[in-house]
Amino acid sequence: MATTTYLQKDRKDVTAQLDDLRNLKDGWLDGDGLAPGHEGLDWLDAMLSNEYPNHLPLPRIYPTFEGGVQLEWSIGPNDASLEINLSDRSGYWHNLNLRTGKDEERLLNLEDGGEWNWLNSELQRLTGSAE
Repeated sequence: MATTTYLQKDRKDVTAQLDDLRNLKDGWLDGDGLAPGHEGLDWLDAMLSNEYPNHLPLPRIYPTFEGGVQLEWSIGPNDASLEINLSDRSGYWHNLNLRTGKDEERLLNLEDGGEWNWLNSELQRLTGSAE
């Protein structure tokens, strides 16, 4: 039962982060910056709920200047991010291993479940989890 409570708490954290972004207005960044659209944030919330496994670390979520969002993970020596264009449902994955300097990037179609599977596998690889 403790695990379920923990997962529900984490899930609420993602929803809370997205709710904070719903409160942004255009000009949120010193008079510039587009606010992410509510429809796109609703889509992302549903995708994270349906496609993102509970056993993976949850991202921190930030707005981008262009009206999208960026998901970020700090996993060991890895600084990973996924910049999401909410309009066309695409993502730009970037991971930098700060220890080795190895740099990885990939464009993703986030309406494709196979792309979410790839993302989840990458995060699983970075965390070393076998679930």
